[in-house]
Amino acid sequence: MKGLYHNQTLKTNQLENEKDHLKAANNNLTRERDELQKLVNETTCCPNRWTQFGNSCYFISSVKENWSVSNTLCQSYDAQLVIISSKEEQEFITSFKRRTWIGLTDGEREGVWKWVDGTAPNETYWRSSQPDNMLNEDCVESSTVYNMGNWNDFRCNANVYFTCEKVLT
Repeated sequence: MKGLYHNQTLKTNQLENEKDHLKAANNNLTRERDELQKLVNETTCCPNRWTQFGNSCYFISSVKENWSVSNTLCQSYDAQLVIISSKEEQEFITSFKRRTWIGLTDGEREGVWKWVDGTAPNETYWRSSQPDNMLNEDCVESSTVYNMGNWNDFRCNANVYFTCEKVLT
């Protein structure tokens, strides 16, 4: 009986030591993970002249271009004309106080609005009496007239500033 008790005590001590070793290893791994996450957060930042909001970087152009050229320029920056997917993002874009192209068009089929990624908008922020398709307007600008309802369909060949969006990964 005494030998059985002694063996059980040894096994218990051995398990306690193993548990302590595993706890220490877990703490080291947790610390390493946190340090790596900090490095990732520090290196996941926007390029120069871009502004971060949420999980995206935004570039407001300083030159005016038509919608098609604006879209191509955004793509050359590994970005796209901005896709506004929330009220907060709409407010953010409006805060720049600059009339800019956004990535919405009904160029494929009149009245069927699509973002540059092919998706339909979940929410829209049209200015009163817009879209009106006056003069065959197929592209959308976010104007500075109103905070929330400021989208205006506009001639795609007009030269307007533009907003590019690059999603952080």
